[in-house]
Amino acid sequence: MIKKILKMIIMYNSVLLKKIIPLKRKKWVVIGTGNMASTYTQILQSSFNANVIGVVSRDISKAKKFSKKYCIMYSYTNVDDLIRKINYNLDYIYIASPTFTHYKLILELLNYGVNIVCEKPIVTNINEFKTLESIMVNKTHFIVEALWSNYLPTINKAEDWIENDKIGKISNIKINLCKKIDDKKVNSSYRNEDKLGIFSDFGIYPFAFLANFIAVLPDDVNKTIIYDTYGISEVQLSFCSYNIKIDIVISSLKNSENKAYIYGDLGHIEFSSPFNRTNHVKLFNKHRMIVEDLKYLYVYDGYEFIIKKLNSSKSRNLVQLLDIQMAKTKFSLQLLDKVINYE
Repeated sequence: MIKKILKMIIMYNSVLLKKIIPLKRKKWVVIGTGNMASTYTQILQSSFNANVIGVVSRDISKAKKFSKKYCIMYSYTNVDDLIRKINYNLDYIYIASPTFTHYKLILELLNYGVNIVCEKPIVTNINEFKTLESIMVNKTHFIVEALWSNYLPTINKAEDWIENDKIGKISNIKINLCKKIDDKKVNSSYRNEDKLGIFSDFGIYPFAFLANFIAVLPDDVNKTIIYDTYGISEVQLSFCSYNIKIDIVISSLKNSENKAYIYGDLGHIEFSSPFNRTNHVKLFNKHRMIVEDLKYLYVYDGYEFIIKKLNSSKSRNLVQLLDIQMAKTKFSLQLLDKVINYE
């Protein structure tokens, strides 16, 4: 509670300071008023080089309440009305609405020539992604998935260890992400016609994690899938990619220690639980002795790193970075496609 209060105090002070010191800042519009919208908006409003100038929600009362809480100027139920109001003068639109709305929203927003940052998963299947990919070929702006976990320093450090041959040739990657969900009926992530279940929620994280370390899709996937009323509730996967054995368990039926491991012939890397948001990563040698044990400071649970990249990177460097990230998004959706047999 104290931490939450301190964050709000920091945000309000930052908003006040930005009014006193009028500099050119990145302008954002947020679509949605849920948990992720709140998280990103608080960080953006606390950042000295960004301003959230508008929020869109189907419920105007929610939009107005959200605007008041986070010191936002405009509240609308229609994104077109908001963009016309601000005369198209913005840099980013952040989509934090339910997954099943993403594809249609992105198609509509592409007409405005603005950069789009969309919550994960960006779309529900690889075919939708390929359509967006083809549309964006000649565009000067970009779309990127707000998969903040890919920007964490723990991921960067693991990539550095692997590049510098600290664990040798990778032989096995194990990922476990199990989180019991009791309130699917009221969770908007599970209310969609595709019946993706956990893959409309947290289930995409293991695939996104994997995309940082392998780039070749498997030919075959051994899988066990459990369904419930809302779609996929648990998957157990085993497959090989370039002689690397991959083992993944994802479940909304139980809780577990949600760690990830990357094994090589010279050692291994361990991501503490929960691996997708941890600030703690360890490097072991082949004798299973700790070589490095690193903990990073996260002010906003790690969400701040993606926002820092988007607000501060130079244009050319940012485009190159986001091209890499979208290639990882494509890999994740192609793997998802193999798992649930869209084709």
